[in-house]
Amino acid sequence: MKRTLFALLLLAAGCLPGEDLPVKETGGSGDYFIECYCQPGREFRLLVTRVLPLYREVIPDLEIPLEASIIAGDTIPLHPRFSRPAGDFPYNYGARARLAAGVDSIHLRALAPGGVTIAATSPVPSPVAIDSVAREGSVVTIFFHLSAVAGEDYYLYILQPFDEAGALEGVSSFLDYGALPPRSRVERALTFTAPGATRLEVVLRRLTRACYDYQVSLNEANSTQHGSITTPIPLAGNITGALGIFTCYTEDARVLILP
Repeated sequence: MKRTLFALLLLAAGCLPGEDLPVKETGGSGDYFIECYCQPGREFRLLVTRVLPLYREVIPDLEIPLEASIIAGDTIPLHPRFSRPAGDFPYNYGARARLAAGVDSIHLRALAPGGVTIAATSPVPSPVAIDSVAREGSVVTIFFHLSAVAGEDYYLYILQPFDEAGALEGVSSFLDYGALPPRSRVERALTFTAPGATRLEVVLRRLTRACYDYQVSLNEANSTQHGSITTPIPLAGNITGALGIFTCYTEDARVLILP
């Protein structure tokens, strides 16, 4: 039976839809699956659920008594706060505090039932900026400069169309520019198809290397599941004591009004 985990595909406006992927024997540790994506200026949100065998349906567990805090300059306790508003990230722990500008790293410290210690650390990428956007029909090209900081040039480029009723199906592309010199100016084109769309959000996110590797491994695991019977692909998470990802990203966006 196919199983669903809420896994990052980092779409516009913080939209984090479900992904089908194999979890059993995917290289994680412990009995828990955690995803936490932090962004400067936004509240802290964390999803924790249990890792189950492939034939079991994965459902976020609202009763996992997790003692968790995020250290981002100050120590910020996380509390049970389940929410899944339309088009937003499903989470069951959070805090009303927001990640302050100027923080260069964040740390997760948690204690799960049975005395399981969960920990992770992530850098906060430097701000990202779209220099300009050009559209020719359904092809949209963005121009931007790479980071001055080595190891930060991993990105997610998103085109999210909307009509009067809400979001339509978008497109996205993960980008690895790690081999290029710092501050290089690059361009990238994506093609979208959205009849009836009235506006288009153009989003660029600068990811950590850990987040980029995690997303690539998610895609590989998902592809393996839909193919023939093969050995599951290990997930490239960065959490000790659990499967998943604890990371941060920065974002810039433009809005195009469509004719």
